[in-house]
Amino acid sequence: MDKNIAQLLTCIIPVKSLRKKLRNRLCLPSAKDYTNLQTAIKVLKQKAQKEGKIKVAFLVMVDGMFPSQKLYEMMLEDKYFEPFIIVIPCFSYGQENTVEQLKKVYSKLKYKYKNVICSYNFETKQYFNLKDECDLACVCNPYNGITHKYYQLKYLAKNNIPSFYIPYGYTVSNYYKDFYNEPQMPYLWKYFAENEFTYKELLENSYIKKESLVLSGYTKIDRLADTIKTQKDRKTIIIAPHHTIDDGLINFSTFTNYYDFFIKLPQMYPDIDFIFRPHPLLKIKLEDEKHWGKEKTKRYFELISSYKNVEYQDGGDYFSAFANSDGIIHDCGSFMAEYLFTKKPACYLLKNTIENQKNYNDFAKECISVHYKAFFQKDITNFIENVVINGNDFLKEERKNFLEKLKINYPKTSQKILNYIKKELNLD
Repeated sequence: MDKNIAQLLTCIIPVKSLRKKLRNRLCLPSAKDYTNLQTAIKVLKQKAQKEGKIKVAFLVMVDGMFPSQKLYEMMLEDKYFEPFIIVIPCFSYGQENTVEQLKKVYSKLKYKYKNVICSYNFETKQYFNLKDECDLACVCNPYNGITHKYYQLKYLAKNNIPSFYIPYGYTVSNYYKDFYNEPQMPYLWKYFAENEFTYKELLENSYIKKESLVLSGYTKIDRLADTIKTQKDRKTIIIAPHHTIDDGLINFSTFTNYYDFFIKLPQMYPDIDFIFRPHPLLKIKLEDEKHWGKEKTKRYFELISSYKNVEYQDGGDYFSAFANSDGIIHDCGSFMAEYLFTKKPACYLLKNTIENQKNYNDFAKECISVHYKAFFQKDITNFIENVVINGNDFLKEERKNFLEKLKINYPKTSQKILNYIKKELNLD
């Protein structure tokens, strides 16, 4: 939006919330934008019919947040598609982290797949423009402003590239009610909603058009069904702290309460194997000088990794860890639903009642209701000893019943989406 308009709004509308609503409406797609998008979709259908090959760009920012991974693999084997992966930047945590993450994610995905591009040329310092390079784009997130303009919904739509979004996580926070009304959302061709709760919320509270919404199920969890389980004699527990230590809009993290205790657990239970799997952003935030700084963060991660019965996982795929674990202790978002698919017991780290009400939407509260809840260290040790070690899992049936509500098209969600796209493009 023009800076002069933004300044004018600030002057005449002092209430920030009202100003944001008006600003969003001024930024919404115009009738011309909708016409352009519909034309692009029409052209895409014509090309599909004429050439039978659709170039699909899969935008990936974090390797552990690649929910369309199985869909990409399926498109590689499908005669109608030519998919490729483009690793795109995240501008939220400074230039140093942007470069580090680009190299890290590109290296991991290049090792695993063919047709992988790094969006940034480190010699020319230019970003790869998808214009004229693809027919359809699978975006990794629809947030505005956290990545280069070439990979934002509005830019893609204006350059005749329809885009679709597959959520990288379950919608578990009340914060997403604002996210649904981000002005770029109507530029999406399709939004594949992961469950009925999100689908209804989007219908009632978003700028997304009804015809753009599809209740598909949760693609990421499909891969759990294919994960190989290994035989083992020892119990394994995942410890997964969230990154939200900043007291921002989402404030799930209890890490500052338990970081010392996490160090003690491997010593307290030497016959248990622990997988320490923090959210990828936790380490980045801890390294900030307003928190621990790089040296203290480095010492902590080196210490927790030094125990023989601890495996530190720095991002990447986590379904093998899920499948081969006996329980989880966490305060994450999507894990509160994802881990339930393992049918194993889970312990959720909670704050006080006021914070809990503010943090979680109704779907999240349902998920947490089938978790063992921890407010203190003794609750965690009780979970380890009574539930995991001794097998007194009294929430087992409740988890099983709740899981049935989550299993929309599981484990064939990616196939469902592929079939839907082919039908929309008259390729079936």
